[in-house]
Amino acid sequence: MDAIREKKIDNNAYLKEILAYICVFFLISKYYIDIILKGAHSPIPKMFLLGALACAVLLLGIKLLSKQVYKIEVFIGSIFIIQFLITGNTLFLLAYIFSIALGQVEFGKIMKCYFLVSISYFLTMIILGDKGLIAIDYMGIRSDLGFKNPNTAFISFFMVWSSFLYLCLKSKEYNDSDKKLDNYELKLDLCKGLGTAVLFIFPLIVYSETKTRTGLLTVILIFMFIIMIKFLEKKSISLKFLEYIPQLFTLLSVGLAFLLGNNWVINKFLSDRPKYWDMYLTHWKYGLNLQGHDNNIRDIVFSERLPLDSGYVFGLYVGGVIIFIIFIKMISLSIRQLVKEEKIAEIVFMVSILIYSFAETILLDVNTNPALILIFYYSFKNWEEMKKLNNIK
Repeated sequence: MDAIREKKIDNNAYLKEILAYICVFFLISKYYIDIILKGAHSPIPKMFLLGALACAVLLLGIKLLSKQVYKIEVFIGSIFIIQFLITGNTLFLLAYIFSIALGQVEFGKIMKCYFLVSISYFLTMIILGDKGLIAIDYMGIRSDLGFKNPNTAFISFFMVWSSFLYLCLKSKEYNDSDKKLDNYELKLDLCKGLGTAVLFIFPLIVYSETKTRTGLLTVILIFMFIIMIKFLEKKSISLKFLEYIPQLFTLLSVGLAFLLGNNWVINKFLSDRPKYWDMYLTHWKYGLNLQGHDNNIRDIVFSERLPLDSGYVFGLYVGGVIIFIIFIKMISLSIRQLVKEEKIAEIVFMVSILIYSFAETILLDVNTNPALILIFYYSFKNWEEMKKLNNIK
């Protein structure tokens, strides 16, 4: 009986991995097809989304049958469903569905698949552009590399770069049987040879074409963050303060919008982002509210759609105050749990996304932010551990 049970578990694990890999492929494919077909009315992106959803539903079915569902998972999922029924907003609900489904597979395996699919698509786009098979446009001196927008080009590169950074950090995990598998030693010389070229040189190459300041600045800040972590480890200083990073970025974004939205210097440096944030949040009819708005609210508010380049402001505006506060708290809990388990690679990867989300709308899209899987998985894990600690049923 035990042998049969173990075989069933192994088969389930294999099936979950296959479904997860297909799901990741569909999600990234949708992202790139949206870029290629931008402005065209085609059912193809929706077909890939439906394919990814089908895989996610099957994964959730396996999770339900295995009776590995926390009450808190049902509660948070119910909140997202209620918001969807009230506003028609699928943003948080889809992020939740895909994250919970993919969270059943080891994150390192998900990231290997994510990296391979992302780099395949990215290099294909670059080659097609170089051969003249897709149009490369310019915004002044800024090239879009065939991605329709220079910022989109750097975001697509960042998907590859950040996942490679994670895999590079993860590869240094101790394999010594005398040490815990989750114990990391973060070194500044983590990647050599090809790794160094990708992590240090390639961002400069992409920046030289796209002139995307926010992207390059993000890469610089990430390296500074890694140096800071290494220094704190040497000094045996706790990393618990990292759990307040999402609140810090949220307050900074909202503060800039409300207090300095009309400041010429700030807008010049941030490419008018605070001005647009303020215009959305303080709109007389469709401004910030408790419950959020429909997905296409940006097309409704202004006849000529204005950019809303901030994961925090976008999430707050579209998701509403209630949902967004819950989401930010979940990010904090997940970082707290990762710090507790000393998962440095995951911490660096998540913080990388949080930094870039300050100036780009990537925070709530699993296509561009696989860290959502970590957020939901580890926040729920932290919640369950706190319940056990406090003897709460």
